[in-house]
Amino acid sequence: MNNNKKSRKNISKKGHKPLAGKTLFEKLDSYFERKHRTVFGIITVLSVLFSILLFDAKINMMGDDSDYIIYGYNFANSFDFPGYRGPLYPVLLSPFIAIFGINIVLLKVLSGIMIVCTLFFMYKTFYGRIPALILFSCLFLLSINAFVLYYSSAVLSEPFFLLIQSLLMFFFCRYFVDAKEDVPLKKQIPQFFVIAVTVLCLTLTRTVGYAAIGVIAVYFLFLKQWKKALLSIAANVTVFGLFGLLKKILWPTSGSAYNLSAFFTKDMYNPDKGMEDVGGIIVRLFENIINYISRYIYQFTGLRTGIGSPSIFVTLIIVSLFLLGGYMAYRKNRPLFFAALHTLGFCLANFIILHASWLQERFIIVYYPLILFVVLAGIYYLLQSNRHAHFLYVAAVAILFLGSFKQTLAKTGANSTALKMYMSGNTLYGLTPDWINYINASKRAAKEVPASVNIASRKPSTSTIYGNRPFFGIYSVPSVPKDTLNTWKPDSGKTVIVADLSSKNIPGISKYLTFVAQGEAEINGVKSETAGIYEINSTDTLAIKALTTDRNIVSTPDYGQYRESFLKVSNNLLYSPETMLNSLKSVNVRYMILASLRVNAAANTGNIINTLHRYLYILQLKYPDIAVTKFSTGNAEPASLIELKY
Repeated sequence: MNNNKKSRKNISKKGHKPLAGKTLFEKLDSYFERKHRTVFGIITVLSVLFSILLFDAKINMMGDDSDYIIYGYNFANSFDFPGYRGPLYPVLLSPFIAIFGINIVLLKVLSGIMIVCTLFFMYKTFYGRIPALILFSCLFLLSINAFVLYYSSAVLSEPFFLLIQSLLMFFFCRYFVDAKEDVPLKKQIPQFFVIAVTVLCLTLTRTVGYAAIGVIAVYFLFLKQWKKALLSIAANVTVFGLFGLLKKILWPTSGSAYNLSAFFTKDMYNPDKGMEDVGGIIVRLFENIINYISRYIYQFTGLRTGIGSPSIFVTLIIVSLFLLGGYMAYRKNRPLFFAALHTLGFCLANFIILHASWLQERFIIVYYPLILFVVLAGIYYLLQSNRHAHFLYVAAVAILFLGSFKQTLAKTGANSTALKMYMSGNTLYGLTPDWINYINASKRAAKEVPASVNIASRKPSTSTIYGNRPFFGIYSVPSVPKDTLNTWKPDSGKTVIVADLSSKNIPGISKYLTFVAQGEAEINGVKSETAGIYEINSTDTLAIKALTTDRNIVSTPDYGQYRESFLKVSNNLLYSPETMLNSLKSVNVRYMILASLRVNAAANTGNIINTLHRYLYILQLKYPDIAVTKFSTGNAEPASLIELKY
């Protein structure tokens, strides 16, 4: 009887179907909403755990992290504002360097804290504003993603950029996405300035941060909030202007951190090739879209091992899913719509300004979290109306989770030995012999060379960090303009003779060497790659005779003929040993570290970064006794400390 009563109660009114139960999305959204603190706690634990298991105690040998540390050191000790490469990040590092010194492990831990804080602000930004299933799906995937967590132990600006980006999302959603339309604009003016300061922080971390100004204005224009769009631009102009004024007052000689025009050259390292035209920019844009999306974003998802080859098909799929997510967010969810606009604007700006040859995951990894949010939102909203298809979303997330988890487990396994070595105190474990020898030579040189003189090295930031004293950087061999040969005239009473320097070496002649010419040229019809231009006292007949009569020496007194041959080739270089030595004297460089740093980091091919070797070679052509080896470190790929006797 009781069962019958229950049955009658459950019978719907005549003409109405019974109410369906909760959908899978509703159940999962409800669960995550109820357990959100616990779930986020698990996500935090996972991110911290895998950050530790992936921890890398070494300085990255490409040098960017070393530069950031040195800029921070200089700001802490000399209040020198960094004039290059994301100045805000080194400024952030400076108080920690001032208090604890150059503690590499501590600075790396700071990056890990930034990654965890990024996840926290994403959680605070989107919880209650987007479906909980989307939020926690993304956070779980990010918490076990080896590519994101790699930056937890990298002294690079990416973790800081991620944090500032998440703060921008948090403040913007709180102040403007949630704001009621009847709120007076006067009350929102302070909030516009908070956003403008956050945008300034983005631009001082990466050049592309300027894109945020346009993204915010476009968001307001989409919603037909014209006054807010103008106010946002005005607030940014004011904040940037005030910062520029402050910078001129406090750091008048620091210069600009970015030269935006350089990004639009055909070759940033060879500006003489000119500026890129519109067609070239379009080609660059599409090359970058295909490369970064199909090679890096696809790899980040865990669906591909290795960077792979570029694929238009994969690019179209990922871009289509992203645009679908952006469109669905526009219709259903403003926070996600702003995230989509932000990501689209920043990625396009990146793909336009980045030279295609620079292909690096660093440039795209900071947008992967938001790309993931938008793509999963598109799938979620597309399937939402069909309750029978909800399992497809769960299946997609499960596949992404398993792919990322598998990659991360493989990387933690590969890093396990290194982690043990770091914990035992061997912080150089995993470096190739060339770098180990270079770092050990820097440490020893720092202890043995008096602090009153400078030591030159090719990678001064790395030497400074491990040697705990400043090193002087030599990044190129300074040449003089080739046109110097058109205006240069020997002193009276001097005879000019040009000799091939690959010929027999004659003691006593080197003191007369004025220029070293390298490149394609001819001496008496004989090809010469390196020639010396000697300015000899006319009274020193023995020296002149030695150069002009010895059959083993290719030489000519016809300086005009050689000059014409040398100047025909645009790539030829001219050096002045005396000028090069004087430049070292002017900065009190009395020592050099000659290293065997590989050109190909993956293998010892015998090809090394030989900048200082070439510098010393040219000096020794004029000053044969200038170099004395103080010590060498390592048998294979050695590094040596050279004292300059002048």
